This record gives sequence, C-alpha cells and structure tokens, in this order.
Amino acid sequence: SYSGFGVKSVFRQSFYSSFWDEFDEFIEDESASVFAVDSGVDDYGIDYDFDYYLGKKHHLTFGAGFHFMKFKPGAVQITDEIIEIDPLDSDFYYIDIVDEFYDNQSDANEIHFYANENYSYSKKINLNIGARVGLFHSRSLDSLVSLENDFFLFQPKIAVQYKVASNFSMTASAEKIEQPVHIITLSDVGFPTDLWVPASGRAKPQVADQFNLSFHYNKSDRVDVKVSGYVKNTANLIRDIDELSIPTLNQPLSDVWQEYVVAGTGKSRGLELEMEYQSKRFRGDLAYAYIKTTRNFVDIDSISSFPFRYDQPHSLALNGYFKLTPKIWAYANWQFTSGIPQTLFLDETGNYNPTSANSEDPVEPLSTINGHRLPNFHRLDAGFLATFKKGNLTHELNVGVQNAYNRRNVWYEVQLEQSLLDEPGEDPIVQRTGLPILPVVRYQIEF
Repeated sequence: SYSGFGVKSVFRQSFYSSFWDEFDEFIEDESASVFAVDSGVDDYGIDYDFDYYLGKKHHLTFGAGFHFMKFKPGAVQITDEIIEIDPLDSDFYYIDIVDEFYDNQSDANEIHFYANENYSYSKKINLNIGARVGLFHSRSLDSLVSLENDFFLFQPKIAVQYKVASNFSMTASAEKIEQPVHIITLSDVGFPTDLWVPASGRAKPQVADQFNLSFHYNKSDRVDVKVSGYVKNTANLIRDIDELSIPTLNQPLSDVWQEYVVAGTGKSRGLELEMEYQSKRFRGDLAYAYIKTTRNFVDIDSISSFPFRYDQPHSLALNGYFKLTPKIWAYANWQFTSGIPQTLFLDETGNYNPTSANSEDPVEPLSTINGHRLPNFHRLDAGFLATFKKGNLTHELNVGVQNAYNRRNVWYEVQLEQSLLDEPGEDPIVQRTGLPILPVVRYQIEF
C-alpha cells in the first residue's frame, strides 16, 4: 500500500459583478438620476487533500477545508429625490455612495470534510462513491440588526462505470448538491447586475438531485465520442417577488432582500453530444446540446412555471484547427445558440433600457416572466495562431477576426408605444444589438 498527503491550496478567490447606468441630464437643482449595481464576493480559504492507496483496487481520497466569505451585494438605486450632486464631480460622488453602502454587507464561514473511494471491482466494473459534509454559518449585518443562520450540508454521490469493450464504456451516476450561495438576478438581458448573497432563514441553501447517464467511445487516440444525458431537480431557488425590483440607498440590504424573495423549484433536462478528431495536421471538435430549463415560483403573479434566464434549448459549437507550419495554425470557431428568453417591456418614452425596470416607476411588462424569446445567436471567429519558444519562455501570437460575417446578434428587445412609431403598421419591436465585426490581436508570454 501507499499513502501520501499534502496541502492542496491556500487562496483568495473573488467574484465581482459591476454595472453603472448614469443619466447625466441634470435638472435645475443639479440633481441626477443614477442606477448602480456593484456586487461581489471575497472568498478566502484553505483546503487539505489526502490520498491513500490500498492495493491496486482501492484509491481513497479525503480532506477538509475552511472558507471565509465576505459578501458585498452593494445594490444602489439613486433618484433625483435622494441626492444633489456637483456635475463636475459626479463620478466621485457615486463611488462614495457605493462605498458607504458597503457597510450593509454579509459574511459567512464554511467548514467541510469529504471522502471519496474509487474501487476497481473487476476489469469491467469501476465504482466511485463519496460524500461531502459541511457546516455553513452566515451573518447579515447593518446598523440595526444582525441576522445569523447555521446550515448542515450533506452531499453524497455515486457513479458506476461499465467497460463494454476496451474502447467503449458507459457510466451512470447520481449525486445531491447543496449550494449555500445565491444569486439574485436583476436583468434578463446580460447586464452584470446579479447580487451575490449567502443562504439565510428566508433563502435556505439550494438543493439539487442530479442523475447522469453517458456513453464514451474512442479509437486509437484520433476519434473520441461522448453522448450523455441528465435530469436535474432543484429546490430552494430564490427570486425577487417583484421580478426586477432592488433595494435602494435608504433600505439596508440585509433587511430588504430577505423580505422580498420567494423560494421556488427548477427542472433541467439535457442531452449532449461531444466529438473530437485529430490527425497530424488537423484537429477539430463538435459539441451539441439540447437542454430545457424551467423555474417554478407559484407566489409570483400566479405564474407557476416559466423558462429560466439561460434556457437555450439548442447550442452548437464547431472548432477547427489546421497546421500550416510547425509553429503556425489557422483556426475557425463557429457557435450557435437559441435566443435567450426575456420579459418584454413597453417603452412609452423612447428612452428605455433594461435598468428601467428597476426604477421606482417601472415600465409595463407585456409578456409573462421570460415569455418572449430573442432571435437565435450565432457568430464565426477565425484567424491565425503562432506559437514558439525562446529560452524558458513560450510566446503565442493570435491575429484574427471576431464575428467574421458581421452578425448583429440581438442583446435585448423592447416594444415601442404606438405614438412613437414613425409610420402606421410599423413593427413596434425594437432591437438593441451587440458588437459588429472586430479585429483581434493578442500576444501572450508564458513562463
């Protein structure tokens, strides 16, 4: 037998989502209307992992870890009734407000232990079984109240692999996942306006049961094919009752978000196909997925089920690389996805943007939640990649083009009020599109 152990990682991991929407049309008293979201998580942790081998059939891994997390939800909605600002120094003032609002933050501690056994029952059957247990303590702070919650997390898993032949296998697995960190989504069109918050009394840790079945085939290191399917049922998802409303500067965040969220469930079903091929001068891969994801919140306007923000039933990626010389490759990458679902709103002023739904006087929704789907997304990226070594350094130069055929993919859509149309019978749906064709030049050095 053989045993060994070591420290796996000591790290700081940060996740930040930041968005600002300034309206710089100052009125007579030098007030302004500003919407801002600056949200993030600082994650400090240490993890220990151990390996233990007992003969050729058993491989046991186990370990423990401790993490400290600091949440800065930092949602701010400022209107002209709240502040008066100096137009010459407005940016600085906005930053001061966000920094001040960060006093209303949360922190959490998590300690966890895990063990995983990989057992080779025979030449054809391999068993993997394990579990992760943890204790999660969250604390939400503001000047008036301190809310503390404790949660016990238990996440078992099991997987069985059967080798039908030397190059063909099938695997079935089941696992339970518990996630004590939530994301409150404030926009369905891609703005980075998500708020990171810890699990609490009103928002217990997310719980998901997932079942997978996959088939894997490879041939002489040149062809690799994998087909898999999964079913995932999730509970304790959270969403704002008003769909897109947020706390303001006058409302301590640790009070507000817990007061105005409801819990729901989710379902996800998917089939995935992955294919890879490589030869001396060419390598390519194809990835296709059909996935349906829905959410169920019975407390939101009597709507029981609606598509998830990232419900994109069809996705396809094609990547190809051709070796021109020992150091230069030509590449082309094409991707396609179904359009994302969004809530369609009515623009009565002609000045709508997605953060308008977060204002104190929100615009009127015309569809159910995520009941309007955008056009399909697709684009082609192509170029040349040169790689060479000099001494101990590896140099990489990428010269190409992004969105080669200038596809104007739609970012979001809004329906104009009839009085804003130029001509009777004109299509009232207005599209806001993303970036056009762009050159790409990237130089990278690896030590």
